[in-house]
Amino acid sequence: MKNTMDTKEKWLKAAAGLYPVAKGSMREVRRNCSRPGCKTCKSGQRHPAWLITYYLDGKQYSKHVPRP
Repeated sequence: MKNTMDTKEKWLKAAAGLYPVAKGSMREVRRNCSRPGCKTCKSGQRHPAWLITYYLDGKQYSKHVPRP
């Protein structure tokens, strides 16, 4: 059990330095691209993208998370 607590404590310390990102939620959205004639967009599928959404001082913010 001690090993699990050590791992949790390490994660909490590492995540604390990520604020406000660590306080948000990540979600996948589908968006149209800017290319004219894109087959994916015309079919209605759109392109997947990831957003991190968080609150700071009572205001909601969203940031795009680029692909690695």
